[in-house]
Amino acid sequence: MDSSTNLKSLDGPSMDGPEKLPKRIIIMCGHPGSGKTTTAHRIRQAMDDAIVVSRDYFRNPYIRDTFRWNGHLDEYSKVKAKKIDQIFYEDANQLLCTYNTVILDATFREWLAVQQASAFFEQKFSCCIFVIECVCSYQTLLQRLERQLKLGQKKFIKSPTDMLAYYIKSSETLDNQLLTKFNFIRFDTEKNLIVLQSLESNTGHFAKQLVAILEQPFNVSDFESFVTVPEQEKI
Repeated sequence: MDSSTNLKSLDGPSMDGPEKLPKRIIIMCGHPGSGKTTTAHRIRQAMDDAIVVSRDYFRNPYIRDTFRWNGHLDEYSKVKAKKIDQIFYEDANQLLCTYNTVILDATFREWLAVQQASAFFEQKFSCCIFVIECVCSYQTLLQRLERQLKLGQKKFIKSPTDMLAYYIKSSETLDNQLLTKFNFIRFDTEKNLIVLQSLESNTGHFAKQLVAILEQPFNVSDFESFVTVPEQEKI
């Protein structure tokens, strides 16, 4: 399939038709540099009615208080992080009144956080939840972070190497038993390849659309040429 192919028609009836589409949350997770933001906006641009909400947008005003110089969260920062999460979810919650699909762009180091986010939106809107874990090699993670720093897209208190070490150490490995609780896709952004998926049969056209978007040929230059996104969507 050509990378410029528009996949919006796969999602069925539009909002202008008699049938109202269900609400969906796509939770992006993975280490910094794993390709979450790029993948999130690839999905957004291929869909009629989707928007990306980045946790970084809400976190950045507090970034200097988030990490000690030794790279560990202190208790005060944990309280602040919970407050940021609350604002993050509330913003996404409001957007679900306008959009049918909201994409949450955040690291989600702990799978408990994924479960909590999933439960929050399932209770609020009876949302169908999709989890996309972005992965790539350590060397690619490091190269991407160094490139983002050089371009001014990211700012870290510590070096990219130290930051990656912190995130890798503090991140949980997915228990395969949890796969049955989510519509889950593990996506290798380096190879542009879905390496694992567990999708419920009742997700229908939307799941097929999501897989088709991810399987399209893609170059990072395509992402860099994307139209400017609204301020609330930026990193």
